[in-house]
Amino acid sequence: MSAPKLVVRTHSPVRTWLVRAFAVLAALSAAWAVFIYGERHGEYMRAEALAERERLETEIAQLTAKNEILKADLARQGAAMDVDSVAYAEVETMLNDLNAEIAALNEELVFYRGIMSPSDGRSGLQIQSLELGAGADDRVYHLRLVLVQARRHTRRVQGSVQLAVHGVADSRPVIHPLGDLLPDDADTGKLVYSFRYFQNFERDLVLPANFDPERIQVTVTPKSGSGQFTRTFDWQIAES
Repeated sequence: MSAPKLVVRTHSPVRTWLVRAFAVLAALSAAWAVFIYGERHGEYMRAEALAERERLETEIAQLTAKNEILKADLARQGAAMDVDSVAYAEVETMLNDLNAEIAALNEELVFYRGIMSPSDGRSGLQIQSLELGAGADDRVYHLRLVLVQARRHTRRVQGSVQLAVHGVADSRPVIHPLGDLLPDDADTGKLVYSFRYFQNFERDLVLPANFDPERIQVTVTPKSGSGQFTRTFDWQIAES
């Protein structure tokens, strides 16, 4: 029977230490790269929002100048004795359309300004607005809720929104959660948000025949579980 073979292995503490140090250095380099990417991405998103705001301001200035020219043209045509009624009507229509476009752009600009620098100076997750409009059928209303993250945009906010309509039915106070008021073909009454700048929610509400709404209560709950807040809005239908 042959004798067992003797295997000799060399042990190099310096080499082992170098391998471990290299692994740690590689891990730290990867973490730093991820951090730098996140910082640059956040700056890119902020730059995008600022660029959009500047674009809107420029476009509004251009349209306002065009508006003044059309007003002057309209005044000249109205004062002329041989004014052509068709041309006059065309200029007047263009002027009305331009005024409507300027109003819409101003509204959009106010929205972006509210995200970047809110007038109240507050920062963080907020309810920007809640609007109600009349629907296509009786007892049907369209709801639009806008959440924003004002001033701070370095991280994405996530969580859920609960909505309830308070009112009276048969002379008794009644509270209807959102899920009770959705059309039959609606998917779900659960509202979940995940955004860096803003997020819109739009839902159609169908009210029971004997229910008179008075106010809407909106509760925003961050995913972290802390910082929950509630706002109450009067039931008020916006003019179309």
